[in-house]
Amino acid sequence: MSSRGMGAEVLLSLGRAGNGGRFDSEFEMPFKILLMKKVIMKMLTEDFIMSKFVASTDTAETQESVLARSIRVRLVSKQIQSAMRARAILFYCCIAPLRMLMNSKELRQEGGNHEPLHLYDFGKVFDTLERVLAYSVDNPNNVLPIDLRFFSIGQFPCLENFYANRNSRLCLSANKLHQVSEKLLVREEVYDLGKD
Repeated sequence: MSSRGMGAEVLLSLGRAGNGGRFDSEFEMPFKILLMKKVIMKMLTEDFIMSKFVASTDTAETQESVLARSIRVRLVSKQIQSAMRARAILFYCCIAPLRMLMNSKELRQEGGNHEPLHLYDFGKVFDTLERVLAYSVDNPNNVLPIDLRFFSIGQFPCLENFYANRNSRLCLSANKLHQVSEKLLVREEVYDLGKD
């Protein structure tokens, strides 16, 4: 990354191929891809330019791969971007806190000393989820504020540290020299609809 002049960019792990088809991954991957879209597009564009305009004796070096071309074309498609952005927003405001609520170990790692949720608590979680999703279908613009919380702290105090950490967490750049506010990165790359 540093050799391409992109050491200051934030890179995130997209997980392993062997994770299988988990439902939450369908929302998490677009979220991470949008956060790294500039880096991905820069690399794919450089590879495309190299394949078309730089003479080389090695034809394997000068051929843009079918996969690289496919990814590049899809990432600039407004339809794909819209679908990715919708999934990324739902991941940020709904799936990530829901995942936290479902995993008491992660709740404790977020800095809280909370009891695990009991079975009757999960009913409250899903009742809340159903109510907010039904409201969001009728009022889709209400999902757009970055601080929207499907699960309020008043109803689920165990999420207080999760939300606070999300607001203050810093992401390291690829070269580990720069730090970027996660919330600022999410605001610019996921929630800023004006640039697309």
